[in-house]
Amino acid sequence: AQTAGALAARTAAAEPHNVICATVEAGRSWPRTDAHGQGGADFSLGAARLFERLAAHYGPPIRPLLLPTALSLSAAGARRDSLAVGFELLGGVLRAAGSWPRDDERRLHEELSSGGFGAALRACPVESVGTAQSFLRFASASRDPRRLSWLAATLLAGLQSAAAANETSLSHATALRFVAPLLAE
Repeated sequence: AQTAGALAARTAAAEPHNVICATVEAGRSWPRTDAHGQGGADFSLGAARLFERLAAHYGPPIRPLLLPTALSLSAAGARRDSLAVGFELLGGVLRAAGSWPRDDERRLHEELSSGGFGAALRACPVESVGTAQSFLRFASASRDPRRLSWLAATLLAGLQSAAAANETSLSHATALRFVAPLLAE
């Protein structure tokens, strides 16, 4: 009885979204592999899982509502917090799309590929690269590699464009850092 009362007191004092995120977070063991320096402190796994559950529950009709918001939040020039929320939202939608009909999942991938997703990653500021890597790990963890071919193509296109444009070594390193989580998972 004392333990239940203490739990109730902590739950009542906590923010509702933190209680929901903690509940969702406890139900899953991810990542199963070490980060090896591929992580960002700004990426909230609980929030990404919450977005995943919402997108899975509401299904493909939620795509037109969430996708433009996620892309605008993860666009160039956004603040670190906005980028993190955009990546959490994108990661959740991408994970949930695995439970959607295959045609709807493909449509999401096509919209991301043509909607500036690759450009948003290439324009990601240095301080948010770890957050983007966490997003990429979350989106690709325990997934069928054939369903990630669009993501691999997008990341490799970013690497090729950095090489073709004779960009700085930092741009090349950033593009390689985006490929690393996909290979690790």
